[in-house]
Amino acid sequence: GIFTIKVNIADYEKPQHRASPTRFICYTETGQRLDLVFFKISSKYISQQLPIGETRIVSGKCDYYKHNWQITHPDYIVHDDKGSSIPQYEVIYPLAANITSKSLFKYITQALTSIKHLKNMPEWLDQHMMDKYQFPSWYDAITQLHNPTKKYDLDYYNPTRLRLAYDELLAYQLALAIMRNRHDSRQGISMIENQAMKEKFFGQCGLIPTNTQKQAIKDISHDMAKNTQMLRLLQGDVGSGKTLVAFVAALQAIANGYQAAIMAPTEILAQQHFIQCQQWLQPLGYETVLLTGKIPAKQRTAILTSISTGQSHLIIGTHALFQQQVQFYNLGFITIDEQHRFGVNQRLMLSEKGNRPDILMMTATPIPRTMLLSVYGDINKSELTDKPPGRQPITTTIMHQDRTHDLLAKIHQQIADNHAQIYWVCPLIEETENSDLTAAEEKFQQLASYFGYDHIALLHGKMKTAEKQAIMQRFKDNNIKILVSTTVIEVGVDVPNASIMIIEHAQRFGLSQMHQLRGRVGRGEKKGHCILLHNGQLSETSRKRLDIMRHSDNGFYIAEEDLKLRGAGDILGAKQSGMPEFHIADLYYHDDLLQLANQEARYIIHQNAFLDNKRGQALRHLLYIFKLDQAIQNLRAG
Repeated sequence: GIFTIKVNIADYEKPQHRASPTRFICYTETGQRLDLVFFKISSKYISQQLPIGETRIVSGKCDYYKHNWQITHPDYIVHDDKGSSIPQYEVIYPLAANITSKSLFKYITQALTSIKHLKNMPEWLDQHMMDKYQFPSWYDAITQLHNPTKKYDLDYYNPTRLRLAYDELLAYQLALAIMRNRHDSRQGISMIENQAMKEKFFGQCGLIPTNTQKQAIKDISHDMAKNTQMLRLLQGDVGSGKTLVAFVAALQAIANGYQAAIMAPTEILAQQHFIQCQQWLQPLGYETVLLTGKIPAKQRTAILTSISTGQSHLIIGTHALFQQQVQFYNLGFITIDEQHRFGVNQRLMLSEKGNRPDILMMTATPIPRTMLLSVYGDINKSELTDKPPGRQPITTTIMHQDRTHDLLAKIHQQIADNHAQIYWVCPLIEETENSDLTAAEEKFQQLASYFGYDHIALLHGKMKTAEKQAIMQRFKDNNIKILVSTTVIEVGVDVPNASIMIIEHAQRFGLSQMHQLRGRVGRGEKKGHCILLHNGQLSETSRKRLDIMRHSDNGFYIAEEDLKLRGAGDILGAKQSGMPEFHIADLYYHDDLLQLANQEARYIIHQNAFLDNKRGQALRHLLYIFKLDQAIQNLRAG
């Protein structure tokens, strides 16, 4: 944490070589040793700031290193009588290389005081809103945000914080409203349902859709038959059968003479979609291709040609599908799997591919109502709540890691008795300093020494595509019994024979992520089991999460509880994804502001769709502030 401490300077150590630091050995008033550490700074210069034998007040981030407490590059070093000059509250910024928080604050202060345009920004908020909530101007709010003087300045309900939170929410809702308005108002493709083709497909694949799958297929088919561009969200819990629904929709586009595309967030999931859809589509006489960023150049050129000439009917891939060099022959339908992993600007850009294609967005992570509004705005949605026939509930067990040896013995017996297959998930790829997390590579070695190397494999995101595909295929073919993995298998991986999921350090995961991982097992005839391993050092929140996992397998309920326990910032893996990672707004505290922002954005676009009146021009500034430039570019695009 950040500490402000009075210290006596006892001695200092010069750097032994260029890479080592200058170290000042100090003691607090209680006799506790505290080192002050400086890298690449003149020993002579810093010695003048910290004379041996004198006392100073220092402030900075305190860490424990090699049995000693230390502060590296203190933020402040002042004399006793100037201790009051150290601010009680100070802004901490995310930093890039070669810049300190102190210097960044200096640059921001200079910008706020010297750039005249910032002081004269036109007001984009309604005056009634400003008066009702006693909002300051944007300039006053942003200035106070960088200069907090009391605890209330940091409060979620401080008018300054509320003002900036509302600005952030309004910007995103406005971008979404622009996208929605564009879809609602522009001419699209009318693709009529081909009932004969659909019946032929279901006849050959032997699948019987659930009631909610049937309803989703009907709703999507109805949207696609309209002559306006479809934008619909398909939301379903783990294993509810979204891929089948998306494929039937793609088939409707293909039967009407158009190309269809399915975009997945990971190569593993894209590869799996490709294998499944190829099996379904090939007997119908159509061609499926896979396009990812790591496909070799020669093969990639051939694939790009088949896409541009129309030889390929169903194109599956990662975000590589929407790069500029990918030219579709006549793209009519797009499915985006795990849509929340792609940003608002990416969603706005999708319509630029093809002939105003219909868009189906899917998510296997049930999203609470508040977050649904923040990510998608107002959108038509279908929900899959039924499980496919024959799926049994997954048994979830919480276990202390001290019992791992007993667990290994049971797994050994399970493999011998019924040919069980196991996922063993670890949070990290490699050990990091001062981390007690079990690394996947280390766990792989431990398990291999117990079970032997023949039927165990390691899978992580740093592997080459071909290597990952080969491992997943061996696992699917039951040639691998235990797959040690990072969370790359979290979404969409479908191995029906896998029946046991073990999650190391489960207390480190959020509820929704654990639920996704748990959904990888019990997808076939065998009953699924999920074991949540923990180290016993559980906070109250961690304990609640594990208990919820043990007692519920309802993804929608789990997502709501996750939002309560963690907040919106983490629930969908926002820090690793394109979901809006709000910097000021917090959906748990600012839910009412989100509702207002949604209503206001719809009203604004209804009154002035092109944002070309006085307030509209001001709102364009707001969109630029939050880097939603693509929304502005889409205002007048046909």
